[in-house]
Amino acid sequence: ALNPRDSDAYFYTGLIYTRLKQDEKAIKGYNKVIELSPKDVDAHYNRGLNYSHLKQDERAIQDFSKAIELDPEGADIYGSRGFSYAILKQYDKAIEDYSKAIELDPESADAYYDRGGEYSEQGQHDKAIQDFSKAIELDPESADIYNNRGFSYSILKQYDKAIKDYNKAMELDSEYFYPYKNLARFNVVHGNYESALENIKKALSLQPKIQYKALVLYYEFIAKKLLGMDTAKCEAALNE
Repeated sequence: ALNPRDSDAYFYTGLIYTRLKQDEKAIKGYNKVIELSPKDVDAHYNRGLNYSHLKQDERAIQDFSKAIELDPEGADIYGSRGFSYAILKQYDKAIEDYSKAIELDPESADAYYDRGGEYSEQGQHDKAIQDFSKAIELDPESADIYNNRGFSYSILKQYDKAIKDYNKAMELDSEYFYPYKNLARFNVVHGNYESALENIKKALSLQPKIQYKALVLYYEFIAKKLLGMDTAKCEAALNE
């Protein structure tokens, strides 16, 4: 049995349950830590992460804010609170927190990537590209970052750069769905239907989530229709 006054034991219990993806039990452990040690920054931060995993982002923000109050130099805490603000579509607050995380840790690729994502969500693609480019400089092996920068380039009609980024994302992770989806869309829009079908075949082989699968099947339907090919299988799949 745990010593009822031993906050460390409860803290490590929280860590173990988090690693086991049992967030509710982890929260109970951190509740006890905070009861015994109200100024334990890590307990507030970790409990916030558990709430975030459970999609209870209002509670997560409360814990992250308390952790920031206790440790105003914690870059990761600002980054995590920014993520929760983003989930709640409070984009200005998210950007403010990501910016603070960057100020505290200018070498954080994640903070640049996350802020770039928020700029992209707001349609500020020039700023998004600046942040994604800095993130790539810091983490040149991330397929995610190349894919998202490619999307922003595509929106700005910088198509050669978009294609280059999508291809780089595929090179870094050949099993990563999103660049295949994005390149398929690009090729359909620009009349490169045979190339689109190659991208679509690969994208569907990666067993995407149902909403993305439907989107890719729609691209396949358009490409085949405009190539004069049989679309019966596409239509049947779309109607499943």
